[in-house]
Amino acid sequence: MQKFKGLIIFAIIAVIILCMIMFIPREDGSYMWNPFHFARITDVEYRAVVVDEPGGYGQIIVTERLTFDVQAFSRNNLFWELWRALPEQYIDGVRVEYSVNSVRQIFDDGREPVIFPESPQLYWLASDFVNTAGGLGPGQWYHSEGPYNPQRRQFECVLFYVDGLFRETVTFEIEYVMYNAAMRWADVSELHLPLFSGSDVNHLRSYSAQILFPEDIMPRSENFDAFTFGTNANGFPLGESTTINPGYHTFYFELNRSQLRFRPYNQYIEFLLLSHGEDRHIFTQYASINNYFYDDALDEIMREIAAYEALHVNAGVNKVSTLIVFSIIALLIPAIVFLASKATNKKYNFYTPSMQIDLFRDIPSKLDPNFASTLAFCKHKSKLDIQNGYSSIILSLACKGYIELEKIISSSNWDFENVKILIKHRPKNRKHIMLPAHSLCNHKRMYPMNNKP
Repeated sequence: MQKFKGLIIFAIIAVIILCMIMFIPREDGSYMWNPFHFARITDVEYRAVVVDEPGGYGQIIVTERLTFDVQAFSRNNLFWELWRALPEQYIDGVRVEYSVNSVRQIFDDGREPVIFPESPQLYWLASDFVNTAGGLGPGQWYHSEGPYNPQRRQFECVLFYVDGLFRETVTFEIEYVMYNAAMRWADVSELHLPLFSGSDVNHLRSYSAQILFPEDIMPRSENFDAFTFGTNANGFPLGESTTINPGYHTFYFELNRSQLRFRPYNQYIEFLLLSHGEDRHIFTQYASINNYFYDDALDEIMREIAAYEALHVNAGVNKVSTLIVFSIIALLIPAIVFLASKATNKKYNFYTPSMQIDLFRDIPSKLDPNFASTLAFCKHKSKLDIQNGYSSIILSLACKGYIELEKIISSSNWDFENVKILIKHRPKNRKHIMLPAHSLCNHKRMYPMNNKP
């Protein structure tokens, strides 16, 4: 019963903590975790134009149209900001970074887009989101650059400050420049675009992209290789066209919900183009000088691509291997338990009782002094103190030879009223005592205290 009460208390505490985590907002109004409170990017239209010009640093100009599914748990805790991650990193000594040009909100009902101005600062106080007197308030954007450091308020993302969204679907179009997307080495150039990554890919319903190369810097077909990475398919179909966007060679793809499936090891959507041979530097004339700018890198890049392609196969092999190993362990555990039980039974003799006792499982032994004390002072204690323990006390004393049980009327059957207790131990100056067994359960009929054993 005590264990059952403990489980109930534990369950109540767990439910309270879960409710606090899910439904009670923190001081800033946000929730630690709540499946009914989220703002997610669900649809993306991506368009990138490759630029190779003096001072360009391997840049591309990106226009993204992002659709957010906003679901606030309560009208008292609305969403006041949305964001798009712009993760930065160093590759061979050069930094991949971003510069945001513009943000505007797009409407499906034909209204003119609303252009958001850039905010002079990152919003931090609750009043920043609603108070327009200081030049802040809703309807602005801010690019929080890296490197990522929350303590210094650097988040590597562009933030859209909206006007308190409850449950809506909103679309924003952003334009930004990505620097050092195109890299150059002695024998190869690459354009590597990390289009989308992280656990947020699991909420995508559609993703379409176009990557545009101006015709004058587009490698010839025999001098380039294009790859796609990510999703459970280990890549996805990629199309090419010279007519979709006149003057450009366009790579494109469209992914629907059925294609946007991921595992923890492939939660990304990426595009890679390698140019080699005579056109190895055709779109990287003005690329940044990295640590290996004058070294060959094509073979190493191809090995990395091969390793990536093997990742999908290795993941399947690992999954099967793990299943086999745990299945073997699951079979071995009962076998080991069976063999150990068999060895124990062989080593020791185990006996079964000739009489099945319903009330008590074991005969008390080490607690005899406690039982004796309870028996001696039972007149002064309620029945609840010992409950049904008298039978156990009598059984223990009988097994140890302190008492014997006999019939009062030998011709009658054993029953509650036909049992007498013979106390075999006879202290000095004490008489042999016989007690009816049923007197132990009736305090008024108990023998006098000066005659107890």
